[in-house]
Formats: sequence, structure tokens, C-alpha cells
Amino acid sequence: MENFPKESINVIASLPEIISRIMAFLPTPDLESCSLVNATWEAEALTHLLARTPVDLNLFAAKDFTDLVPYTTLALKHVKISTISKYSDDRAILLPKFDLLTSLNFKCVTKLEIDFLSHDDSSQVESHVVKLAASLVNLRSLQFDLRLLSQDKYLSSERVDWTHLFPDNLTYPPKLASLTFKMCSWAFQYFRERVQTIVSLITRSLTVFGHVRNLTLVDMPDWIMEESDLPLGKIEYLTRTIYTERFPPKPVRNGAIYANITRLEVNPQIGDGAGDLLHVLAQQLEYLCISYVPAVPTQIYHSRETLRIPILPKLKVLKISRDQGGIYARHGDWQRDISLKFDTGRDNVELVYAKQFPILERLIVRLEIPITAKTSEWAKKFCGREETRIFMGKTFLAKDLVPCETLRSLDTWFPCEEDLKMWRCGCAHGKGVCTCAESEFYERIATTFPNLRYDVIERGREIERMRKLEN
Repeated sequence: MENFPKESINVIASLPEIISRIMAFLPTPDLESCSLVNATWEAEALTHLLARTPVDLNLFAAKDFTDLVPYTTLALKHVKISTISKYSDDRAILLPKFDLLTSLNFKCVTKLEIDFLSHDDSSQVESHVVKLAASLVNLRSLQFDLRLLSQDKYLSSERVDWTHLFPDNLTYPPKLASLTFKMCSWAFQYFRERVQTIVSLITRSLTVFGHVRNLTLVDMPDWIMEESDLPLGKIEYLTRTIYTERFPPKPVRNGAIYANITRLEVNPQIGDGAGDLLHVLAQQLEYLCISYVPAVPTQIYHSRETLRIPILPKLKVLKISRDQGGIYARHGDWQRDISLKFDTGRDNVELVYAKQFPILERLIVRLEIPITAKTSEWAKKFCGREETRIFMGKTFLAKDLVPCETLRSLDTWFPCEEDLKMWRCGCAHGKGVCTCAESEFYERIATTFPNLRYDVIERGREIERMRKLEN
């Protein structure tokens, strides 16, 4: 770069299209720093920050037209709209605000989260909710937060005809690919015997949004998926997440409705038949994500249970994560992890890749969570980056594994030189530098996944070798 003209560097650094491309790979803190460089960088950084960060619109707080118009100039990507207030039940005042939102034409919005009353006597507001979603021509992801207006309102025990809210003659977003239904937590007690209202709502939504391929159900019991007329025929990516212990697990009885699903995300815990569903779909899955979403166990101390992974002959991508890190951070010592066991594991061998995952191409393991002021002491100790190494050492990088020849991509935490000096493997080295086999993280990666060809692995192996020579 010494002979490269300084003027050319400045021109390149000022081109918005190049800046935008680079910023797409930067984490949020770096984007915030970039916004301080100059006006051009600030504009591009703001665009990326808005795309990643949801903007909350509380319609009860918006007093008039002038409170909503400024949002049209921000090129919003992800919007959350609140239509319920604990201070007022008069939702009729929201109707003109919905008309205004629809007329403002948020062309850039690709993801919308919005409150939706799930009573069988839902008001006109819900009709405007649907019309607003239908007006967003570039909408790709829609989430309904199903709520009850008050604890005196009960879900109907009968099916409801939702065509008054989802009419056939309405033009729905053509690019919509992902649909999410999330039940508010305190409504569980009214939900057990009145499930037909929600089933009919999901059924009607999937009927009118017929081009949707991704379906996410949050905090809903297993038996919703057992309805014989639930139109899942076009769903390819199913996500099942439950955060609270409310429902006993149910076996999967109607496996035919899952015929086209090739991508599955589950968080195995109390009340979720994730293990059973995983076994039903084992022969067809190409992508599997196991989210380490916590549940409240029956004991007051942290516990660990086992999820058995069946043989997955078509699986290409496997992801293990703690996506709900915020819950771990605040209540970690009350939470529970899932210990993985594999069907091909025998005696002292954890798994046989050639049988368990014969065509696996990518492995993602991310167990660390951000440390904040609200992070519990348990989370600081057990949800750090080193826990990823410990987990890997007990599962995918366990001793005596036959190498996996098919893996081409590994997304996990790669320790630096300082991290390598701080292993706590439990051996007898005490405070000295650990040089036992348990500390050979990079060496195990290289021997277990010989076709990765990562430069960072080779550098790590050199550090490990030098450390042994020094000791």
C-alpha cells in the first residue's frame, strides 16, 4: 500500500456502495464507531444499525400525525408495533393511526412484529393490523404476538372463522416467507382447554399466506401441531420454541403433516416434544438448530438433561447455540442445559461421523453469551467462551473419534494465544500451563476435521506445540 496513491484510498473510502459492503460484516459496536467518522459513514452505518435493530412504535404514545411521519425518512427494516396499553382499553383511538401508517407506505420494512388479540371477538384494530401487514410490499417476516386484553377474557373452546380479519380478496405481501406466532406468557392458564381459537387462527393465516415457507411457534403446546387440517404442506423450515414449563410433552402422532420440512429448530426442554419430533423428521432433515433456550427445572439448582440425536442421513448443517442468552444472563443458576448423546455412540466412543452425519458440511457451535451488568455470576462462570471448548471436547471433538471427511466449515470460537494459556481442564497441572491432551484444541480440530484447511487452525497448532516445548 506504500506506493498506492493516497487520493485513491480516500476516494475508495468515500464510496457509499463500498462502505456499505464492508459495514455489512462489522459487529454493532464497530458500526457505532464508524458513524462518527463523517457524514457519509454515518449515513451508511445508520442504515445497517436500523436493519439490525427493531424500532418500537407505541401507537398509544403517538399523539398525532407529526409523531409518525419522521419514521418514513429512516428507511426502517424491522418494526415492532404495540397496540395494547395497560393504562387504556380504548383501542378505537388507534384506528386513524393505522390508516395513517398504511398511507405512509413503509416500503423498506422487511420484518414486522405486532400485537394481535386472539379473542373470538377481536376488534377492528386486528383488521387494520392485517391490512397494514398486507400493505408492506417488501415484507419478508411477520410475527403476531398473540395476547389477551385482560385476564377476564377467555379463549373460545370452539373454532373461530377468521375470514373477517383475513379475507380472500386482500392482496398479501408477495415476498413474505416467514410467519411467527408467539403466545404471551400469562395467557397459558386460559389456553389449555381453549386451543381451538389459536388453531383456527394459525390455519387461516397459513391459508391466506400460502407462499410462506418458514413457520415459528413460540410458547405453544405440542398438540397444536397435531391438528389434521393444519396446512403445513408447503412449510420447509419449522421452529418450535418453549420458554416456560407449562405443558406435558406429547408424542408426535400425525407425522404426515411434516412431509416437506427439511429445516428444524427446537429448544429441547420440559413440556416440549422436541426429541420425539426430531426422531420423526430424522430421515429428511438437511438443517438442524438446537437452541440452548433455558427452562425452569423442578429443582432450584442448575440441572442438565440428555437429548439423544438420531442418525441424520441427509443433514448438511448442524447448529448448537444459546440464542436466548439474555435469559441465561439474568437467571442462569435456575436454568438447564441439554446434554447431547448420539445414536452411534458406543462404549467409549461418543459418535461415529460416517454413520451419524454421513454428509455433514457445516458445524456451528456458539455457547458464549454477551456479559453485561445484569449478567448473573453463574452465567459469567459457565456461559463464557471456554465453555464452547469444554462442550466441543465432550461431543464433536471427543477422544478416539474417526475423522469426519465431509465437514468443510466450522463456525465456533477459536482461542487466541492468551486464551490457550488459561485452560482449566481439571488435570494436575495446578496453576501451571496445561500441556495434557485435553488442552490440544487446535490439534483435535485438525485431526477430527482434516478437510477444513483453516489457516487459524494451523497457527493454533503451532502455538500448542511451542507451549509443550517450553514446558
